[in-house]
Amino acid sequence: MDRPSPEWEFVASKGDAWTWRRFNADWSLSCISTRSFSSYGATTGDALEHGFSPTTCYWAVTFGGRTTHYRPGKIPITLMAGLSPQD
Repeated sequence: MDRPSPEWEFVASKGDAWTWRRFNADWSLSCISTRSFSSYGATTGDALEHGFSPTTCYWAVTFGGRTTHYRPGKIPITLMAGLSPQD
């Protein structure tokens, strides 16, 4: 069964530098932030300027070894980083 992939991913690296990435349906990278940000809010603000829509996109936030998946019409789910929801 094919699992949908996040269209957008927001990632905090060591030192809390945030970046965003946008993916195509086949998991290939579509676009990536050209700089890092000091906060999650600044990162999502930049992504909004590049087409991110938190109410219609499937997106994920990875921080501290865990990823929270936000899927339209579903309750957010937090899993260990690298895992995807099964539904």
